[in-house]
Amino acid sequence: MGRVQIYETLAAIGIFVIAYKKPFGLAGNGLNFLLVVSLSSAARLFLEAFRGDSLIFAEGFRAAQVISLITLVVALNMIRIWGRAEETDIIRYEVPNT
Repeated sequence: MGRVQIYETLAAIGIFVIAYKKPFGLAGNGLNFLLVVSLSSAARLFLEAFRGDSLIFAEGFRAAQVISLITLVVALNMIRIWGRAEETDIIRYEVPNT
């Protein structure tokens, strides 16, 4: 077993531990799923540089890194949008204490 596989396993365990704690609250709102997607994409983006069997595009970019970067940007943008929408919903539906 090579070093890259060990690093990928450690990254997967770390992502599982973070996702298990549900940092964005209850399941069902999608933010925890997007967190897992973004962490997995970031790990793949980083670890793909150490692999020797990757498909390489022109200019030396690896296919998996390009896809991981696109996925990471989309997932982080969706977290930002949904996080803002949830804050607005909480403020909008807050009942005053009278």
